[in-house]
Amino acid sequence: PGPQRDREVQVVAQELAGKDFKSAIKWVLALPADDPGRRISMQMLGGMWPEQDLDGAAAYLKSQAGSGDTTNLLNGVSRQFLSKDMPAGMKWASTLPDQSKAQAYVSFYQEGFMQKNLPAVFSALEKLPVPEQEAAVRQMAADAMRISYTEMERDAAYLNSLKAVPTYLRQAAREAINQNASITAARKQTALDALK
Repeated sequence: PGPQRDREVQVVAQELAGKDFKSAIKWVLALPADDPGRRISMQMLGGMWPEQDLDGAAAYLKSQAGSGDTTNLLNGVSRQFLSKDMPAGMKWASTLPDQSKAQAYVSFYQEGFMQKNLPAVFSALEKLPVPEQEAAVRQMAADAMRISYTEMERDAAYLNSLKAVPTYLRQAAREAINQNASITAARKQTALDALK
């Protein structure tokens, strides 16, 4: 045990991934969950996994929901679903446990904003039952209040992106914003103006 061994595990995982990615993931996941080499290797492979095997990465996240640090993998899965099959991504997210589901919806919103493709996110969301749509929009609006970009123009664009929320879901978004006591009055007003 030790740093040298952990680096060697990473090297083996990297070499194996170059030849057979699915075998590399399988090998890394077979290591004990608390193995530092596994953690390091998963950080490295996790960014590539959704591109190489979206179904496998999505299934792993579903089985690991709420455990460990899966944020980077979740963001990668969201990015791939957005570019390949957003309706399937929304359906997948709706089957996750509550905490992971909220993270998935937020990740879809953030990816949609960054890729300037929020209409695809909301079009896919509209295929879910209305209560699920409302829950997702509440999470998205709450995230828009939580995230604050240091670059003022980008921050304003992120708040303004709430205009993409479908009209019939805007009340749910407004409720989430009004429940947030930690934001400034100006930030809250900007967000609410975007939802008029």
